[in-house]
Amino acid sequence: MKTNIKYNFGLFFLLLFVVTACSEENYSFGDLKAPNNVVIDAVIVGKDATHPDGDGSGKVNFTVSGNNILGAKIDYNNTDPNDWVILPNSNKVTATFKTETAGVNTYTVTLIASGVGGASTTVTTTVTVLTVKAI
Repeated sequence: MKTNIKYNFGLFFLLLFVVTACSEENYSFGDLKAPNNVVIDAVIVGKDATHPDGDGSGKVNFTVSGNNILGAKIDYNNTDPNDWVILPNSNKVTATFKTETAGVNTYTVTLIASGVGGASTTVTTTVTVLTVKAI
């Protein structure tokens, strides 16, 4: 009879161990949050009433701002698919672009801002800037 009780206790604890050890782990990633209120502010260097396309330096200062931005990359000229620039992780970043092509040039600037879980927001703007090359 003692052997039977020991056997039953042993079997009970073995079953208890198996049942508790096989519980499923539940992981939660949380809400995906794409950046919102993303704005690209382009300031052409030297732009005024007499120089609407800038001072000829070809420089444009960009300020990118928004909410929930964990990382961003910007393409200053969408004619080359390999010229993306990675911006520092911040909800407000300033970057400078300088065009090398002489004349008045219009560029399409694209920004992809990434948020939680890789959710992203894309913003595009157009910039026209004057570049004068010294000979």
